[in-house]
Amino acid sequence: LRDRNLLAYGHGMSQANGFRSDDIVLNWLGLDHVGAISMMHGLAVFLGCTQVHAATVYVVQQMSRWLD
Repeated sequence: LRDRNLLAYGHGMSQANGFRSDDIVLNWLGLDHVGAISMMHGLAVFLGCTQVHAATVYVVQQMSRWLD
């Protein structure tokens, strides 16, 4: 992916879903996963919003924790 691809993704996702800089992004995928880096972290950086990272094992052991 190139910079402009990631910027276009951030712009499109924020417009389509109404994401704003005062939102909070939760990520429970490892940062070695492309989805975590490009989708969750990249979107949060694009928006300038707060990021919360939970350990994958913690969430997978009890999926209802994801809702908490």
